[in-house]
Amino acid sequence: MDEDGQEWVNLGRLWDLVLFLGSENNTGKFAALASHLPFCKGSCIGFSVPRFEPGQFSGKAKGHDTYVADLQTRTIQPLEESPGYCNLFQPPPYPFSAQS
Repeated sequence: MDEDGQEWVNLGRLWDLVLFLGSENNTGKFAALASHLPFCKGSCIGFSVPRFEPGQFSGKAKGHDTYVADLQTRTIQPLEESPGYCNLFQPPPYPFSAQS
């Protein structure tokens, strides 16, 4: 936002920043430096959108789908196709095995 001119400015990229935006009921919104996350690159936005049944336009969502938008390549792909970003949303393996 150009506060002097009172207008939005198109940056085109976020440099070393990675943004993560949740859906309307998801409170997980944060930014991080890609240089601090070895599996991520800058100028990307991770975001979730509600998943509805075909033909359903309102009511309770059936879950959420998460995507990664790359502002440099101008592409959007599902989180599953962005393995580095999956590491942020999936818990690490449990270090202990179950014993009988």
